[in-house]
Amino acid sequence: MSGILIKGILWGLSLILAAMPLVGACAGEEEEGTQQTIVIGSLPDLSGAVPFQGREANAGELDAIRYINEVKGGIDGVNLKMVTIDVKYDTALAAAAYDRLVSQEHAQAVVSFIAPGLLPNKEKFARDKVVAVGSANPLANLPYEGGWIFSSICYYNQAFAAAVGWLVDNWTGEGDPVVGLITTTVHSGKVISKGIEAECNKRGLTYIPKFGDYREVDRTADLMALKDAGADIVFLIHTESAVIKALKDARQMGFDPIFCGLKSYATEAFAEAAGEDGEGMYCVIDTATWDQTGIEGIDFLKEWNAEWHPEVTFRSTQYILSFVDVLLVAEAIERAIEEVGYENLTGDDIKASLEGIKDWDPMGLMSPLTFGPDRHVGATAVRMVQIQDGQWTSASDWIEVEDLTAEESNLEYWEGL
Repeated sequence: MSGILIKGILWGLSLILAAMPLVGACAGEEEEGTQQTIVIGSLPDLSGAVPFQGREANAGELDAIRYINEVKGGIDGVNLKMVTIDVKYDTALAAAAYDRLVSQEHAQAVVSFIAPGLLPNKEKFARDKVVAVGSANPLANLPYEGGWIFSSICYYNQAFAAAVGWLVDNWTGEGDPVVGLITTTVHSGKVISKGIEAECNKRGLTYIPKFGDYREVDRTADLMALKDAGADIVFLIHTESAVIKALKDARQMGFDPIFCGLKSYATEAFAEAAGEDGEGMYCVIDTATWDQTGIEGIDFLKEWNAEWHPEVTFRSTQYILSFVDVLLVAEAIERAIEEVGYENLTGDDIKASLEGIKDWDPMGLMSPLTFGPDRHVGATAVRMVQIQDGQWTSASDWIEVEDLTAEESNLEYWEGL
């Protein structure tokens, strides 16, 4: 649907819908005289560990559905219906919610911004032939062979290797910068560390990682150790509360390196909570940013947000990513319908269409996306944003990421971290 690039009812309504007895539909099962419909399930966190991110993501999904149905007239006359179930960042709830989406709603695709929405259902997606698209933990889609999970974003190690390269290339201090990391022992922290380490080794840079328990909010000792080691660039990968505290503690101890973090921090709420301590911090993200002009997708989303959500003045990367995720699913569905027809549409057809997408441009909201039977990660580039005067602003153009090595393409490599 090279023309479809996709906003909807407020996230609160999705909670109401999720709580109601729902009647789903799949291709060829509508009652006589009713609108042909394809169901897409959404498994966000609306009230658990990361509710702000979840609400932004779900808003993007719902807006994409609304755009396709109301503005574009559906997909060849077929409407999309989104059924949202709040999984509260809980894998058990996500597993039960997915079962409901398939058995009661006949969902033919699932989107989720959070890893707990995808990981517990990995084998079920393949069993039920349901395509899943997400913007968290792309390693969930390895191995590709037989897999049904797709990611619009690149891998964390790729993104942070690119971030190291960009920060070092733009380094204005004396000599080579010393790079540090404060993170946790959770798997994503180790994956990110691998990317940072690889780029530092390639450039001959000193790299000092500091790992701790994810429940450990106070990382003052690690900050002091990095200060004593002369760290010039420090990546902060932790819970938002821990990162905000680390920024404050660093300023208080006179430690003023370049800080860089996850895309999940690039929100209004984070910038406000960090205050002056967050000024100058970078994040590596996968999308264009709300402050940009002349980007087709950003201009378009600003226009529709002004009409549909006049109270909204800023949209985060979570919103934009999830908007693109639904557009991606819709693109695959449209191509599949063109190939086999609505009445004959199956999960295999949607998956094959997704794997056939090459250099697809989501209106500049992300880098062009390319998939294949041996490639379930679409993005080829990331970009940097920075807090300036309390607002997240674009700091770079697209930064190309390097492909995974043969070793990195093996799931066992990552499971062994």
